[in-house]
Amino acid sequence: MKRQCDIVSMNRRCVIEFDGHFHFEPIYGEDKLYQKKRDDESFNIALSSDGWIVIRVSYDTFSYKTKTFDATVIECVCETIDAQVPGVYKIGKEYECYK
Repeated sequence: MKRQCDIVSMNRRCVIEFDGHFHFEPIYGEDKLYQKKRDDESFNIALSSDGWIVIRVSYDTFSYKTKTFDATVIECVCETIDAQVPGVYKIGKEYECYK
């Protein structure tokens, strides 16, 4: 599978994806949203089943005003990477997994 990723660490076998509005809302139409969700799920399954950590962070954790992420989100991402447990981790209110 060939795909552009937001952040990749080959050493830690970790990928971080920042998911914008179009991952959750039909901005470009229902068909595009459905395809995006299918592509994301295929990506998640392929990497996590190969021993990678996949961290998905929803757009609602970022302040466009201050251009920063919520400190809790950064802490959660760091803890997830440090734990070195392969799998898919979703962070943010859109994922209903916000600390």
